[in-house]
Amino acid sequence: MTLDQQKIEARLKAKAVRKSIGDDYSSRSAAVQLVQWAEPLCALIGTGVVAGYFPKGSEMDIRPLLDRLRQLGCSVALPVMVGPERPMEFRLWNVGEDLKAGPFGILEPGPSSPVVRPTVVLAPMLAFDRKGRRLGYGGGYYDRTLESLGGTSHVTVVGIAYAAQEIDHVPHDSHDHPLDYVATETELLKL
Repeated sequence: MTLDQQKIEARLKAKAVRKSIGDDYSSRSAAVQLVQWAEPLCALIGTGVVAGYFPKGSEMDIRPLLDRLRQLGCSVALPVMVGPERPMEFRLWNVGEDLKAGPFGILEPGPSSPVVRPTVVLAPMLAFDRKGRRLGYGGGYYDRTLESLGGTSHVTVVGIAYAAQEIDHVPHDSHDHPLDYVATETELLKL
């Protein structure tokens, strides 16, 4: 089986797992539990910017975490799609500011919000392993974006997932950027 086939198979399984979590698990409770990692994450962010995401579908809802990070004095940004096969950019976002639907229907700040360079990127994912590998959706947007930011030596990457999304091995290749941490409702794992 080729690496691409392994990734496709892993994505299908991971999507089913995450959907089942949303079907029989209190995702709101998990989102609230995620807030317990706000202070250690804020220490990583320092005076920089945290790039979050606006949840879609069965993704872990990080809005309560982003609100708490703001309360602790962190600046929050959201990703904006600027075109196919291009890195995303991050724009500052404050509660109450209008968001618009981007190319995949994901809400993002409009062009009047300033573009910023994050210190920490909170990345949604389908699955993760304890070697720091993240299984994304297959579009390569986060990998391209992290590369454009100078790779993980210049930005800290925190994967966000339910604990049940952990698998033994994420199929990966050389352009898949590793995670520095994983935050779930049960632990903040330094990799």
